[in-house]
Amino acid sequence: MTMVDIERDSRWAELRRYKREGKEDCEQWVNGTRALRAGDWQGALAACSARHDPLLLWLQPTRDVLSFIGEVARRLGIRHLVSVGCGSGLFEWLLASATGLEVKGLEVNRGWWESRYSPPTFLNLVFPDDDRDHQTVEEELQGREDAGIMFCYFNDTSAFLAYLGVFRGRALLVAGPGPGRTDAHCHPQPFCASIPAPWTLHSSAAIGSTGDFVAVYTRCDEMS
Repeated sequence: MTMVDIERDSRWAELRRYKREGKEDCEQWVNGTRALRAGDWQGALAACSARHDPLLLWLQPTRDVLSFIGEVARRLGIRHLVSVGCGSGLFEWLLASATGLEVKGLEVNRGWWESRYSPPTFLNLVFPDDDRDHQTVEEELQGREDAGIMFCYFNDTSAFLAYLGVFRGRALLVAGPGPGRTDAHCHPQPFCASIPAPWTLHSSAAIGSTGDFVAVYTRCDEMS
């Protein structure tokens, strides 16, 4: 094992400790919502800010952007968020812990994410390509009007459009590089002109000074 591997594993172990801390069944109020306390998310956020690890997070979350998403969700009546292509689920865990949102993460390739070689995961992942999770995925996408769907540094336009085609919730969140960035790529980008009707831009926020943004879209027939 190289020194790089040792340092990486140490950072990952630290983040896992933050998630475990305070995981006893106690409740707290988060933005007016009763939520299960799930570890020291503030400590984890500080650790992520001190050292960006793209194996766990494509973007660098800030307290401000977590608060922004939580406040927009509250105004739109969103209580549940499905994150497609969530990777390790670290951003989603931070978001759930900071805002009280119920967040589910969808990923492909159960064999990889449950193997000893994958990065640590921070959510119980759901796998659309696995028959065991098919009903769960269908319920996540079609079963709740108070749901939002999120694509963070997603990179498959065809899959993005396919998910939107069956999603029945009221909010769409797209996170990734903003206009003018040439060192990072995703499809769709937050302000992509090809995001289809009935979705229309509701609000957006910069993610610190990284050049990344999160854009929130609502169905044009929904109240904003």
